[in-house]
Formats: sequence, structure tokens, C-alpha cells
Amino acid sequence: MTSEPDQRRARLNTVSALSSRIATLSASVVILGVLVSGCGDQPADSPSAAATGTETSGGGSDEASATATKVVVHQTGGIAGLDRTWTISAGGPPPPGMSAADVRRVLDIASSTEFQSMPTTRAKDICCDHFSYSVSVIYSDGSSRQFATSEAQRQAAPLDDLLGLVG
Repeated sequence: MTSEPDQRRARLNTVSALSSRIATLSASVVILGVLVSGCGDQPADSPSAAATGTETSGGGSDEASATATKVVVHQTGGIAGLDRTWTISAGGPPPPGMSAADVRRVLDIASSTEFQSMPTTRAKDICCDHFSYSVSVIYSDGSSRQFATSEAQRQAAPLDDLLGLVG
């Protein structure tokens, strides 16, 4: 006859083994789901995979002549699940890792006609483990533009240049 403590140990070992098998099965199902679904059905360089953007209009001035006064870049994701924000503003101190020249360059890019006239097409969620970016720009005339993009997507050169200077 088996003692009560031995019976408990045997049950705990059985439960532990089952838990381990369930965890392995769950991980396999997740991996299989990712492999079967892929990372999206749209190539990263297709036109509709560009950055999503919105804009608001300020006063009655021409938006292409407005000067960027503040740029906020929010980066999330990646394998480590980062969540970082940089605030770049005229007259403000450079964010950590950026120089005063970097700040001027970011504001110049955001003020450029090319940046202000970028299309605001709908982005598609392409895959996991990429950085996602939210970029908000405030202009001197009160207008603003917001973009959402991912490092897995091809975006217009000015946005790519701006993101390259931050972080």
C-alpha cells in the first residue's frame, strides 16, 4: 500500500507533466498559426502599405508654408516590446541621444513642402516584431499632421529620413 504523501507526490508529478504538455501544445498552436497566416497578405512596398496619416487645418494659411514647431515620435513594439517617446520642439532641449543639429533637421524635414504634401493613405498591419511609429507634427499656423507607420512598411522619403534621426 502506498502512503498518503507518496500519493500526493505522484498526483503532483502527473499534474506537472500534463501542464508542461499543455504549454508545449499551446506554443505549437501559436507558432503554427503564425506560419499558416504569414505576416500579412500585402507586400511592404505596395502603394496601400504607406503610412496612415491625418491632418487638421489651423487658420486660413497655406499649410505648405507653415513651420513645424513640435514633433512627437512614439515608438512601440519590436521583439522587446519597447515603448518610447521623443518630443522634439523648437527652442526645447534635444531629447536624449539627439543633438541640437538633429532637432533642427527633424523640424526642417517636418516643415518641408515634400513632408507636408505626403499622401495619407491607409496602412496595413504587416507583421509582428516590428517597430510601429506614431508621428505627430504641430505647425506654427495651428495645423497638425499625424502619421502611423511601421518599420516593415515603405514610407515616403521625408518620413523615413525623420524616423532615421530619432532613436
